[in-house]
Amino acid sequence: MKVGIDARPLISEHTSGIGNYLINILKFCNNSQDVQYILYANEPLIYHREIVDRFEKRIIPGKIGTIWLCYKLKKHLYHDCIDVFWGTQHMLPLNTKGIHLVLTVHDLALLINPNWGSTQNAIMQNIFCRRSCKKANVVIADSASTADDVSRIIGKNIGDIKTILLGGDDVNKIPQNDFEKIGNKWNISCKEYFLFVGTLEPRKNIIGIIEAFNTYCSNEEGEEKLVLAGGYGWKYRPILEDIKKSPYKDRIIITGYVSEIEKQILYSNAIAFVFPSYYEGFGLPVLEAMSYGIPVICTETSSLPEVGGEYAYYVKTPTDTMAIYQAMKAIRQLDDFQRTSLSTNEQKWYKRFSWERCAMETIKVIKTQQVVIRCE
Repeated sequence: MKVGIDARPLISEHTSGIGNYLINILKFCNNSQDVQYILYANEPLIYHREIVDRFEKRIIPGKIGTIWLCYKLKKHLYHDCIDVFWGTQHMLPLNTKGIHLVLTVHDLALLINPNWGSTQNAIMQNIFCRRSCKKANVVIADSASTADDVSRIIGKNIGDIKTILLGGDDVNKIPQNDFEKIGNKWNISCKEYFLFVGTLEPRKNIIGIIEAFNTYCSNEEGEEKLVLAGGYGWKYRPILEDIKKSPYKDRIIITGYVSEIEKQILYSNAIAFVFPSYYEGFGLPVLEAMSYGIPVICTETSSLPEVGGEYAYYVKTPTDTMAIYQAMKAIRQLDDFQRTSLSTNEQKWYKRFSWERCAMETIKVIKTQQVVIRCE
């Protein structure tokens, strides 16, 4: 069996959550006499080269990734006699015959609300994600919530949708002196800041976090700060304007893109993780935060309750900034025993999520597709 994989999430050194998802699956994909994996992309693959270089690659130039995948890739799949193609990020080659198609859908954010992304991306998703979902032999969804979205919005038969929850990375113990370097860099102190990690964009409800933090600062004693860690995304400028208008702007830190080690240090030493997102296909940052045993504030929307379980502080709606503030206040008032107990329970819950399990279930779906292609 030959398996083609859309490897475009690995073309950037600073990759997204989808890139991390793919690389964690590839760790457990082994070429053998029974199966051969081939990675396809329109640009060179540079993320985690030590893993990528284990596989045969096809770098086929193309300017617009979606058009490249949907229309240009087909003849190369036929040339390589691909039996199964795995679309890792919402899209599949169209008009293929004889190739079984597996599609991973991480979320349907832009089908639910086109204003959560650029007009071009929203149009692309609405056209090509819909067509790809309908064409796929199997759709893999990151959560039961996303599986329901695919069934409800696309009309896909629920029997053709497989829910495979994502996993979590092993937690690295961070020496205290490492935090001192980070603290000096951003002028923060251990356990004296609330943390958000993710792309700065409207869907993540950063403005809601800022409003809740303003309320917190105006009502509570102390000098706690808010750290927003992540790169700038779609429509980030209103977020920057909101920070400028804040009477507590000197206590709000934007780090920009952070390295993996910097992210780990920030998680390890935060008061709490604040993530009142409007919509998440899975909500991997919530799981990451729980792996470090820090309290999590998130919304009851989409997939987040599946990830947070019984151990997150939930607010019913993202727009309820007073509820976000109340959760921040409640967490700040936890005593050492309460915090330790919550941390222990979070870490036990976190262990239920495994990249190895996610990878094995995904590989099983791929391998159980019927081989019907004939080389042309």
